[in-house]
Amino acid sequence: MENLCRKIKDNWIIILSVAISIIIYFIISELVSLNVMYGTDVNVWKYIANMIQEGRIIYRDLFDHKGPILYLFYYLFKNYSIISELIIFIVNEIFIYKITKLVLSDKYTKLKSIIVTAISMITLFIVLEDFPNTESYSIPFILVSLYYFVKNLILKYDAKSFGIIGFCMSIVLFLRANIIVLWIIIYLYFVAKMAVKRNIKELFRLIGYTILGMSVCIVPIVIYLIHNNILEEFIEYYLVFNLKYASFSNQNNIWEICKYFFSATLYIHPIIIFINIVLIFLKKNIKDRKLLIINLIFYLISVYIVISPKREYLHYAIILMPCVIIPLSILIKDKYKYKLIITIGLELYLALIVIGVGYYNIKYIKENLTKYLLKINIITDWLEENTQKDDNILVLGNENIIYNLSNRNYKGKFFYQLPVVYNSNDIANKFLQEIKEQMPEYIIVNKYKVNNDNNIDREISKILEEQYIQLEEYVYRRK
Repeated sequence: MENLCRKIKDNWIIILSVAISIIIYFIISELVSLNVMYGTDVNVWKYIANMIQEGRIIYRDLFDHKGPILYLFYYLFKNYSIISELIIFIVNEIFIYKITKLVLSDKYTKLKSIIVTAISMITLFIVLEDFPNTESYSIPFILVSLYYFVKNLILKYDAKSFGIIGFCMSIVLFLRANIIVLWIIIYLYFVAKMAVKRNIKELFRLIGYTILGMSVCIVPIVIYLIHNNILEEFIEYYLVFNLKYASFSNQNNIWEICKYFFSATLYIHPIIIFINIVLIFLKKNIKDRKLLIINLIFYLISVYIVISPKREYLHYAIILMPCVIIPLSILIKDKYKYKLIITIGLELYLALIVIGVGYYNIKYIKENLTKYLLKINIITDWLEENTQKDDNILVLGNENIIYNLSNRNYKGKFFYQLPVVYNSNDIANKFLQEIKEQMPEYIIVNKYKVNNDNNIDREISKILEEQYIQLEEYVYRRK
């Protein structure tokens, strides 16, 4: 008991930070809950988790283009989503605090660490959308690796820590592979440093511990993929398809996307990038300057990753959160009071606006959801009353909420089609072939348009016209 009291006393600031995290979580919980319940992507992953429980295999029986770790998390926390959300927030809080405390070394370190932690978390709360998603699940692993990188750079190099860094990298590789930029920078830095010093022995130790850490995640996943004979599908859907999907262009240009993300995130990221650049020239401490230069590279590449798909998906910007920690920490590292005042002012500015934005978003989402959910409830009620649980039911488009609320499912692989069929002719053809072979008892058409001027929709219209009878505005039954 005495040891426990001492630990609480020594770590009271971390406990307070966790408590603040929980309080903030419940303040924004209504917005998060709306995303969790009605988010388009979230309902896809919930459906997949339900189907996995029924014995279906990802990639082989269920199409999606995310990494297998995401489905594992959704499966594990299927009935306890609030726990996964809290874990994400709490781990983020702890490691932001720990990173900031490493960077700071002056008076009022704990107070300043809390300020940086609060600002960093606010930049996360701004972009919550379809939560939890691949980006939000990746953030704790990015922060853990960032912590050990900073620790190796500022304090003492420890090759064993690269086992943890490698493990975290492998997790993110199987969540969203294109956001491993931090690890690329980390390894390029240390490999270059050891090559210059000709410390080959230490280089091999670093590589060895990295491989060991990565194998903890990679080996079980590869065994699972091979055992279920889905390695080829994994490569096709997670790696190849995502490369095509990322490069698929739409009507937005890069400057419009930049403007969207910067304005949607309250221009906090351009401000902090500017602070990062200015501090590089002002700081005389070599370690601080080195950290700032590496962080700036990390920041700019991460911004490019966010905007390069040219899609206005706000949750992409979640990956920018770790980039704000080091510049904000170094900004208030010195004793000058005006820096602390500026940073507190920045925090208050963000906090007040986020409260306003959160309130507006909740009000806006609720108003727009009312009509949508009324129609969804009509459809799900009809399905529950007029169909059996084992009926083969296809929902056209991407409204997996209908499957989840009605407890019905599609026996085929392509249970949702938008926007993937418009981005991949191969998947579109496979889906059209599958629907002809499956001939589900019922096809649900709600938001999906079946009379568009493209080959896919013309084919679907033809199938509905020739093979199905329209029972309701949104329901077609097989003849």
